[in-house]
Amino acid sequence: MEHNSQNPNLVVGVNDKISVGKSLLLGFQHVLAMDLYIAPIIIAGLLALNTMDTTYFIQMCFLAAGIATLIQTIGGLKLPVVQGPSYVPIGALAAIGGKLGLGAVFGSLIPGALLIAVLGYPLKVFAKTVRKIIPPLVGGTVIVIVGISLMPSAFNSIYTAPGNVGHNVIVAAVSAGVLLVFMLLGRKKSGYGTFFRLVSVILAIVIGTI
Repeated sequence: MEHNSQNPNLVVGVNDKISVGKSLLLGFQHVLAMDLYIAPIIIAGLLALNTMDTTYFIQMCFLAAGIATLIQTIGGLKLPVVQGPSYVPIGALAAIGGKLGLGAVFGSLIPGALLIAVLGYPLKVFAKTVRKIIPPLVGGTVIVIVGISLMPSAFNSIYTAPGNVGHNVIVAAVSAGVLLVFMLLGRKKSGYGTFFRLVSVILAIVIGTI
């Protein structure tokens, strides 16, 4: 509990063990809070896939993310994070799928993934060089550009989602407000404060859905 004494804002220290129940709850919340489903939904929309193909695409995304997470946590970096899809190749995948279909999308991903996996281990030797050549400013700029390029899809989803725009804005505002309230309650260091802090995201999702 050394980390907790140094930083009182930590509920669980880096090397602390937590119960199976808490692990399942926090893991479930982590998956819900992540955007694993956003990338395949965007690609499916760009390719005008039907409901069945979209569902299959999302399921495969979750399956691949789960396998990658197991590989990463068991034999890789062993970080407490869930692996997910990248938004960087969305434009390329949309172009490939638009011309050649969904089969070509999967076909292009497999050799690319294998190539990255093969090159990943020996190239880690040059990690320090890469950090000098590509500073955080460059990486951050790329992420910002990717986010800006995806903004039209987000705004389109707002206007095409069930209900009118005002209704969708209200749902989002309620969810964000609930999350903020629970985070403020979580500033208490013990008792219900810790509980609200740990499950604030899942509570906001549930209340926002209701």
